[in-house]
Amino acid sequence: MKLGEIDSLLSGSREHLIKWMAKHGNVPKRNPWRNLKYGKSDYTLQKMTDELPMSALIEKLGIESDADLETIQEEIKNHPEWHSSL
Repeated sequence: MKLGEIDSLLSGSREHLIKWMAKHGNVPKRNPWRNLKYGKSDYTLQKMTDELPMSALIEKLGIESDADLETIQEEIKNHPEWHSSL
């Protein structure tokens, strides 16, 4: 992923980010390290990548609780673009 694409994801709409995540089959999940205090965030992405700033994406999606996480997961998985690039 190029820097311009990352900027586009972060500066674009929430809907644009959800479409991109659906297209690539990537959903947020609970950080398995959160209870051990190794994780910086309670949430992360299913498919990790060094190029994407995780905290900025989680913030853009509006995930602040487990209920928010479940809502976003369903929204991404039910998007018409789900796995369309795979």
